[in-house]
Amino acid sequence: MYPQQPQHPPIAPVPYPPAPPRRRTGLVVAALAAGLLLGAGAVGTAWAVVANDTPSDARADAEAACGALDRFDPDLLLDEGPDGLTHNYRWSSAMTLAQGAAEADARYRPLAERLLKARDAYYQGLELNGEPTDHLEEAHRLCADL
Repeated sequence: MYPQQPQHPPIAPVPYPPAPPRRRTGLVVAALAAGLLLGAGAVGTAWAVVANDTPSDARADAEAACGALDRFDPDLLLDEGPDGLTHNYRWSSAMTLAQGAAEADARYRPLAERLLKARDAYYQGLELNGEPTDHLEEAHRLCADL
């Protein structure tokens, strides 16, 4: 027979080193490319919109200014709370849109000037009667002629 071999504890398997993390370069590159394309598309669209300030765009701005002016109630301008803020924003919007229209098309310059004169006269006396009201009425007349 065979001589008996001494008993040794079993040898544990040597663990393999962990696999290096998978690099997702393909996914990152695809995400970057998609972001670049979307960003370029957004910039291109914005550029096309800004570059195409045609008189019809100016007219749309002037009409929007008149719409904001129509909804503006001077009596509520000094109210504290949401009504006062709302009418302040409407007046500011009307001035800003009219200025944009005037920059794109000189035909809308009188409307922008009237709204700015109303603002300046208002800030001098902090009242919307007299001169500011006259300028606002003239702005309404100009809007009616659009």
